[in-house]
Amino acid sequence: GGTSVAPTTTTSADASVTLNVTGEKPTKTGYTFLGWAETAGETVPDAKNSYTLTSSNPTKTLYAVWEKKPEAPDWSRLTIEKTATPSGTVKPGDTVTYTISVTNGTGRALKDISVSEKLNENLTFVSADPDGQYDASTGVWTIASLANGAKAQLTISATVKEGVADGTVISNTAAITDAETDENEKLPDGTKPEDKADVT
Repeated sequence: GGTSVAPTTTTSADASVTLNVTGEKPTKTGYTFLGWAETAGETVPDAKNSYTLTSSNPTKTLYAVWEKKPEAPDWSRLTIEKTATPSGTVKPGDTVTYTISVTNGTGRALKDISVSEKLNENLTFVSADPDGQYDASTGVWTIASLANGAKAQLTISATVKEGVADGTVISNTAAITDAETDENEKLPDGTKPEDKADVT
């Protein structure tokens, strides 16, 4: 709204004064103050930090320019899904293909998403698609960025090792361990979305 700010620096004893607004920074819950404007409803503040007042125009009404802060991310809507093909019985030498999907429904764009996807000890890693995102040695899938409403997908192929006994449950869990917004709001501790896919 309009705010009259008292002049802080005198430039002429009888003709004019300078209104300096550099240090005037109001606050408003849910908004970031961008600066001042001489016209109401502006979205971009004036480029200047001072205004001249004269004896014929001794007052100046300035309007704060605000930018609404983004809503906090809804971390409960950052989800992960994992499937295995085949989903039933496998034997040594068979190939198992895991598909892991991460969906960002938080309401905010995310970056630096880390997914823990360590293969079971009874499997030998073969390949991952897309190339370059999954580190088989650490079992971490890194998603550099993911827009709100978007989905990222990783496919991993592995073979069942020789000597694995019939009936062995080969369990695999994928979990999101890290993520953050462009404003560096991080996935809270204790919030680690996960999903698992087992074959026998």
